[in-house]
Amino acid sequence: MKRITNSLIICFFTLLTINGNAQEKFTTYDNTNNGKKYDILVSVKGNAIFSLWINAMPLDDLYQTGGIIIRERNYYKFLDDIELAKQQYEELVKVAKIEKVKSFDKMMRINSKTDAYFKSGNWNLQYDVQLNFEFKVQERNGELNYLLLISTGELTALNNSSVKSAGYGLVFSSTEEIDRFTKQISSEKIYDFVARIDTGFVAKRRNIARSRYLNKPRSGLFSKITVGVKAGYTTLFKGSLSSWNPSAYSLYSGASDLSNGFNAGVFGRIGFKKFYFQPEFLYSMGQKEYTLSFLDDHLQLVKFNKEVNVSTLEIPLLLGYNLLDLKKADLRVFAGPKLRLNAGSSVDYLYFHTLGNVSSSDLITDIKATRLGFDAGLEFDILMFTIDARYNLIQDMYPTKLYSHTIDNISANGLVISLGWKLLLPTN
Repeated sequence: MKRITNSLIICFFTLLTINGNAQEKFTTYDNTNNGKKYDILVSVKGNAIFSLWINAMPLDDLYQTGGIIIRERNYYKFLDDIELAKQQYEELVKVAKIEKVKSFDKMMRINSKTDAYFKSGNWNLQYDVQLNFEFKVQERNGELNYLLLISTGELTALNNSSVKSAGYGLVFSSTEEIDRFTKQISSEKIYDFVARIDTGFVAKRRNIARSRYLNKPRSGLFSKITVGVKAGYTTLFKGSLSSWNPSAYSLYSGASDLSNGFNAGVFGRIGFKKFYFQPEFLYSMGQKEYTLSFLDDHLQLVKFNKEVNVSTLEIPLLLGYNLLDLKKADLRVFAGPKLRLNAGSSVDYLYFHTLGNVSSSDLITDIKATRLGFDAGLEFDILMFTIDARYNLIQDMYPTKLYSHTIDNISANGLVISLGWKLLLPTN
């Protein structure tokens, strides 16, 4: 009984330590610039979240221990940034060698944020630190060194603004060294390590997350993509006739109503900092009812109603801007063209009346194969869901012709409210 009790106590404190964000030594990496080795540690939480604590070279002699923290939510973005820096580094090395440059310092345009820490007796943290990516050429002992420096800049303790550090940096002297570093912190190695130090219920939850994250793209364009499904309700504003052929007929009145309309489909989103491109592919269905009257060439009033069973494919190509960027929610504004394609719509004439020579058989429905319109609206994202409201500006696809003349040409402008669910999230 005593042994069981002791085991339970040990398990309890093990679980408490893991959930308490305790750090475990994961691996080390070489800094060939100063010939030292630095540790990389991992901390984990009970909801399958890891953080990398990467010790780095101090940029002054005041505090020797410090570095950067890579949270799991920023892990793939960090790998992307290093890959981008490596590509720029390779190009700059080529230019520097051709030009025989002996001293050079160039800042790279890479927007990367992380958390940082340093030890000044106490452990000090600073959040949302902008990392600096620099290319340097230095001559040492008659030999040229081409360096990539990733540094934090000056750090200030959160709990004491008077405690400061010049910062810490990762230094690489070749593309091989960069590749070796990224392999050391690969997701496969991290999750294997986490599985070894974790046990029980927490391990099971993290293994589920492991399979999910290992399937994510780790770098490149795919790390910026969101994919999801969506469905929405469409309501059409009362349409009025915008044009007709007055030389043959005189319009008396014309209007259209949409009783119910729905759409469903998929969407993708590719982010570029504040901007994003969002293509969609939607199937739309509904019912329209038109009421029209006009004077024929003998000045006889003609009245008719027609009903359209709408079936279309819609392809909006939207460009958006992120107005409000929070950790759990975003507010966006977007606009762009929309291509609408007929997908089997049908038309019925429910009522026809005239005292003149025109008959219902003389009316011809000219169903347009395509129409080009314009969408604009607002989108609100919260967690895995997205809600948008948009105004759609487009001409009607179902004008009626009498002989060779178009009788109606009604706008089909409307409001669309949609709810979406994100199936694949960006990793940055």
